[in-house]
Amino acid sequence: MKRVVLILLVMGMITSGCSNHERLTWYETKEEAIEQGVQVEGADLVSILSVEEFEGAMFVIYEKGDALGIASIAESDQGYAWYRSSPYYGFDGDVPMQSIGVVTETYSGEEVSAIAGKVNDSLITSVKASGGAMLDVHHPSGLFYLLHDGHMDLSEVEAMEGES
Repeated sequence: MKRVVLILLVMGMITSGCSNHERLTWYETKEEAIEQGVQVEGADLVSILSVEEFEGAMFVIYEKGDALGIASIAESDQGYAWYRSSPYYGFDGDVPMQSIGVVTETYSGEEVSAIAGKVNDSLITSVKASGGAMLDVHHPSGLFYLLHDGHMDLSEVEAMEGES
């Protein structure tokens, strides 16, 4: 009997872990999916830092509290849905700049890399990434990010003081 209960518990955990795709709420437009998505996340439209296309998918980058969230907009014959596969990225501490490499996944299973970070020093006015790409530092949060193809590492991100 204990074995049957254990098997049922394990199957329930596997099923609940694999059914995330089934819990999506579908909308007629991308805009409606974004509006409802940020609301469900406990944020609002002014929390959105950007909405951008990258490698064929639409991503919404937004603030929630002091953290950065990355969601994608799923598309199917049912319409459009908000899909967030990765946790929020928070940054603690008093160092002038922090950055991390992250990977997020779209509804279709495509992995996309990002660099995310936070500037804590008012002398740092911008962040430069590999190849000279300048990253927006959002104020007042100090958050910044860059979606990329996975061929960049954190050593290729540098803080820039003064004018960019």
